[in-house]
Amino acid sequence: MKRLNLSTKMKAAVGYAAVIALFLAAVWLIVGVLDSLTRSDGAERTINNRQRATNDVVSQLYQAEVIGQALSAGQTDLFQSYVDAMMLTAQAVDSLRAIVNDRAQVARLDSVKMLLGRKVDNMDNLLDAMEADNSDELYQQYISDLIANQNREIAAPKVQHSQTVRTSEYVVHKKRKNFFGRLRDAFSKEDNNPQHVSETVTEHHTDTLANTINPADTVARMLAGVRKRVDGHRIGQIAQLKRQTAELRINGQMLSRKVSELLAVIVDESSRTAETKHLQAESVRRHAAREIAAIAFAAVVLAMAFLFMIWRDITRSNHYRHELEKAKKRAEDLLDVRQRLMLTITHDIKAPVGSIIGYADLLDKTADGKKRAAYLGNMQTSAKHLLDLVNSLLDYHRLDADKMDINTAAFNPQQLLNAVADSYRPAAAAKGLRLEYDCDCALDGYFSGDPFRIRQIVENLMSNAMKFTKEGSVSMSAKLDNGRLSISVADTGCGMTEDEQKRIFQEFTRLKSAQGQEGFGLGLSITQKLVALLGGTMSVSSKPGEGSRFGVELPMPKADADTTSANERPAANARFSQPWSLLLIDDDNLQLQLTEAMLRNLGANVTVCRQPQELFVKIAECHHDAVLTDIQMPAMNGFDLLRNLRALGCDEAASIPVIAVTARSDMDVDSLRGEGFAGCLHKPFRQQEIVDVVEAAMANNETDTFDFSALTAFSADDADASREIMLTFAEETRKNIQRMERAIADGNLKEMAETAHKMLPLFTMIGAERAVAPLSCLNDKRAGGDAGSADTEMAQTIVDVAKNVVNEIAKASQD
Repeated sequence: MKRLNLSTKMKAAVGYAAVIALFLAAVWLIVGVLDSLTRSDGAERTINNRQRATNDVVSQLYQAEVIGQALSAGQTDLFQSYVDAMMLTAQAVDSLRAIVNDRAQVARLDSVKMLLGRKVDNMDNLLDAMEADNSDELYQQYISDLIANQNREIAAPKVQHSQTVRTSEYVVHKKRKNFFGRLRDAFSKEDNNPQHVSETVTEHHTDTLANTINPADTVARMLAGVRKRVDGHRIGQIAQLKRQTAELRINGQMLSRKVSELLAVIVDESSRTAETKHLQAESVRRHAAREIAAIAFAAVVLAMAFLFMIWRDITRSNHYRHELEKAKKRAEDLLDVRQRLMLTITHDIKAPVGSIIGYADLLDKTADGKKRAAYLGNMQTSAKHLLDLVNSLLDYHRLDADKMDINTAAFNPQQLLNAVADSYRPAAAAKGLRLEYDCDCALDGYFSGDPFRIRQIVENLMSNAMKFTKEGSVSMSAKLDNGRLSISVADTGCGMTEDEQKRIFQEFTRLKSAQGQEGFGLGLSITQKLVALLGGTMSVSSKPGEGSRFGVELPMPKADADTTSANERPAANARFSQPWSLLLIDDDNLQLQLTEAMLRNLGANVTVCRQPQELFVKIAECHHDAVLTDIQMPAMNGFDLLRNLRALGCDEAASIPVIAVTARSDMDVDSLRGEGFAGCLHKPFRQQEIVDVVEAAMANNETDTFDFSALTAFSADDADASREIMLTFAEETRKNIQRMERAIADGNLKEMAETAHKMLPLFTMIGAERAVAPLSCLNDKRAGGDAGSADTEMAQTIVDVAKNVVNEIAKASQD
């Protein structure tokens, strides 16, 4: 039990350790997956750095553009801020260029930087153009020139004026911009529609004719000329400003396109990297899910396996504990029963033995024939009392050890009960009691059951009723109810209290009302056990002073037609099936003569021996069919006689059936068969018992039978374990067959004996009767020596039986 508990604890500890290991593996796997999903690689960091650097470039570019818009609006004092912003943008471009490896990207960044410088130059030129408006100075210069020439006489020519107007117009279409270009235009408020630019040039043609000069006209013409010159200069400045503005705008568009291309490339790389990262993450998650599922499945399987093993251990432990409790209770009951048995035997054996001794002494001293006959009758009564006590003890022992057999046969219950009732009528009449009997006519037919045990049950109940009823009546009734035999025995005796009703079924228990009555206190206990053995129930009801009623219900199925026909034929006298030739040995002359007479009466040819050596000689002289030997003999007990008989060296001695004859109740048929005997007769026995045992022994001698249940008794109904035990036993038996055959071929007696020593315990356990005696004989010859013909024959017998064992196991495995 301690080993089992240790094993269970170890399995539980290993199971918990395995589950914890699986849990830690799952945690490690999850942490690794999360780390791989959250950890950024070098490519991703590079893309992020490029995105940040590009965002810095765009941000600085937007800031410079805002300042440029302010400069275009006339805030010329912001030019230095514009230059600083452009320098910061150039620095951002340099930073981005430092982390870009693609040559195309480097070329784009170089173009951006060049465009930034060109844009600064264009902005500078635009500001110069804006600051070049000096119309006032021109007017002052031209007027000064007029004043310097005021004394000159200017003829007043006749002037013919003509005017020609030329207009040039062109359209600037803007390309569709990307997101960052459109975002920049949103800050610059620039019109995205196509621009129509027109330039109008007006030319004046004057034809001068000689007219009389008018001073007023001359001044007017001079002023007009000044104005014309100033307007022409202004028109040139406006054209220059427009050209600078257009160039600045085109430069800005190119810069925006370059930045947009740069951003598109970076965004595309970022998208591809993100897609790759997503696919990798998805693959990692799927792989992790599969591994976690595998770990979970392994944990479930492991838990179920350990649960099964621990559950099996606990079940076995509970089974063993229950068996130990039963054994303890059994031991306590046996101690109690032994104490009561000793008290009972002390009285119930001493009294009849004393009576026999006393009457034997009187018988020796009297010559009166009538007195001698009376003394002999009393002695027979005391002997019968002793025999009844012994039989009761034997029945109780067999029932208590579950060794009582049921012999089912077809019988007529009505006839059996009629015979029991008739047998008690004289005793009832002698005591002045009325015997009432009623039997259901439905019981007048053939039913299947054990008539001997049923009769024993009814007789025990009727005997108790007659014993404890001094006046009144004893009644017995029987009926058939739904396939069950109901028997009721009632009396008008002293009755019992409720406490006494609980005690009457205990062994060796006698109530106060039973004092002075014949009995051993075993009758009702044996009756109850017999009823349970037959699958029935027993009840009792009683009141003090009013009598008692005992009821028994037993299963009583109808017998089949074949059995009924066989039982309807008149029974023949007990006889052997053929005149067997039997050898009989016993050290008790009276028992020897009685058994010889019974055997001859049954039709056997009997040879009587009083000494073992005499029997050995008879076996060697002529053929005999079986040997009947007493177990307790002074010169050589039955077990030694069997071993020496098998070692005689002749074929008949090695195979002849040997039947044990004994009065010992502690020896049952199974244990004796395990020792090599073919059967057992328990003293005292009847002729029919002799016929049954001898005929069974002769029938069993023809074929080998084995009982493998002893090998698998400790497998706890585990079919797989039982099968493994059987296959292992078969494999070991094959090896032993090979060793024995090799020893036979070599004539090696020591090898035969060693192999027999290995085979003897298990072959005894499985009831291999034909092999047990030869194995025992060879086992006693382990000292070695030369192998005789008898040794070789015994070894060959062992081999034959062992091969049958292997074949039986093979058949059982296939089934």
